Amino acid sequence: MGKLVQPTPVTLDRPRLLRCNFNAITAINQWTGKNLLLLSKERPDQNPLLEADPHGFRSVLAAFLLHEDPTMTPEKAGNLIDLQEDYGDLSNKIAEQINRYFGGDKPAETNPTVESPEAPPPTI
Repeated sequence: MGKLVQPTPVTLDRPRLLRCNFNAITAINQWTGKNLLLLSKERPDQNPLLEADPHGFRSVLAAFLLHEDPTMTPEKAGNLIDLQEDYGDLSNKIAEQINRYFGGDKPAETNPTVESPEAPPPTI
């Protein structure tokens, strides 16, 4: 927690990037009254804001889009959700961001170390 995580691409009205960060967590708390910092410790295997709670779902989506659009609201996010044929995929992408932020799913390294092959033995 407390780090910048790689965003998760999603197509809504256009291609967008979901990003969980401290500002998003604060917005979720303001919009829902739920503290994601505490919920993630109490139920680390579940995402309680996404479980059959339409207000929580749209609030989390709005919060994760604030870095792109500071005027995003849960109501605007609800309109974007209505464009989706499958809420499950969007829910999984939101869950991925929550997991990345809280350390449950480490993003791939951007510059992985590549070992060089051993040099062949000299020929005599």
